[in-house]
Amino acid sequence: MGTEVKEPRYARQNGDLAPTQMESVAVAIVGGGQAGLATSRELTKAGLEHVVLERGRVGETWRNRWDSFSLVTPNWTVQLPEGQYAGSEPDGFMPRDEFVAYLERYAAESGAPIREHVAVMSLQSLPGDGFVLCTSAGDIHADTVVLATGAYQRPHRPAGAQTLPTELAQIDVDDYRNASPVAATPMTLPPYDQPTAATGGAQARMASRTSAACSGSLRRTGRR
Repeated sequence: MGTEVKEPRYARQNGDLAPTQMESVAVAIVGGGQAGLATSRELTKAGLEHVVLERGRVGETWRNRWDSFSLVTPNWTVQLPEGQYAGSEPDGFMPRDEFVAYLERYAAESGAPIREHVAVMSLQSLPGDGFVLCTSAGDIHADTVVLATGAYQRPHRPAGAQTLPTELAQIDVDDYRNASPVAATPMTLPPYDQPTAATGGAQARMASRTSAACSGSLRRTGRR
């Protein structure tokens, strides 16, 4: 389903909203992950015009997980509308790249009207007339907006992190890729003789992946 230019709407001109012709859709979905794609599938079935806006590519957040990432729930729990897991390992746990491929197939088979590499910078409500989304590809008017960007998408370090010794390497989960024993980079852990701290709920999974390599460091920091 395509979009259309309807009657004059309010678009951004010199930083302000002013009446002008602009693209208008019934529903705009922000986020091209599993939530956004599932919503798109249901809207398509209902015959509702919509568009899916994704700042990167389909499943972008999953693409940025570390190299050895896998789902923590078994494959049989993947139950997107008309897109249930149909592989040979229902009790297995899909690794990162396999899950991304699954989302890509689902988007293609669903015919999702997704626009990749379109970032939504701001959202403004128009009293009685829906919303205006300011995007990297221009303003879009939508009667309804669905935010499907997920939660906890930005790394957060507690204030106490600033009080830790400077020799303690602090790595956000977003920056971690693997436990390769090379000099510290944004993609790998620092040398094993340095204690390491990671913020975020995934740190236990990171520790399980790196425990063998970092056992000496863990002992020196008092962990048993």
